[in-house]
Amino acid sequence: MAIDSTRRAKTFGAARERGAIIADDIMIRADMVTGDELAAKFNMSRQMINMRFRNGQLLALSTAKRGRRYPTLQFDCNGRLLPGIAQVIAHFNGDSWGAWRFLSATHIELESRTAFEALKGGKVDEVMKLLTAISDGAFS
Repeated sequence: MAIDSTRRAKTFGAARERGAIIADDIMIRADMVTGDELAAKFNMSRQMINMRFRNGQLLALSTAKRGRRYPTLQFDCNGRLLPGIAQVIAHFNGDSWGAWRFLSATHIELESRTAFEALKGGKVDEVMKLLTAISDGAFS
């Protein structure tokens, strides 16, 4: 039985609204900072941040309500970008939210750590192998 178009529109509208609420919750976290905050925190210029973002070397999430935010989880305690971040971003072809979901999720294959945590531990090869396996249809 086909769902009528009005019911379908309501269902998808409600799903979009739930997604926007979840995205907003992510964007207001303490580890999500604006470009200005990132520049101050790690002593970088805004130009360097923008260039790295445009070149796919820096992860940023965007929403219409909050603008662009940078997860500080992609940096070590000295402000260096974690090795492997650019590779993950490239794998997602610019889909920052897809990269975020992968990096922030706990993966049993990474000893029940997030990909961010694994990258901080130098496990770039393991993270990329998992990402490739997931892309090829393997699920945990």
